[in-house]
Amino acid sequence: MKIVNEMSVISQQYYIMAEHWASDLEFFKLETAFLRGLLEDHFMELCDQSYIEELKRYGKLLMVLDKDEYECEQMISLQLTKLGLLAKYSLLDNKEELKESQGVIECIMMSITKEYRQVKKDIFRLIEILLKADKLKN
Repeated sequence: MKIVNEMSVISQQYYIMAEHWASDLEFFKLETAFLRGLLEDHFMELCDQSYIEELKRYGKLLMVLDKDEYECEQMISLQLTKLGLLAKYSLLDNKEELKESQGVIECIMMSITKEYRQVKKDIFRLIEILLKADKLKN
């Protein structure tokens, strides 16, 4: 096998972006767990009739985010493997395949980021409303 000492500039950029996305996903996973914990910490209060539908909806949204994060993580891992092989050996000369998968991952990451931010904002808003209502009761 021919060892390649230098990755192309585009492959290096793909690698840097994939590593960045992997880092973002790791952060999203931590924060998604925090948001789930936040809902669990206030579960009894959120079971009230005025909050129950939102609790169900956010629980489902967090499950979808978990699934999307996992699937994207697998795609990024595969992309990094391909890029690693390209750097070490000239095994992957299919730059179009790398470009296509990079584009797909980029779109998925943009979608996950948008979904994640909206869910986070909505859950924080819900907990804020809950805490204010609880303060008024006391």
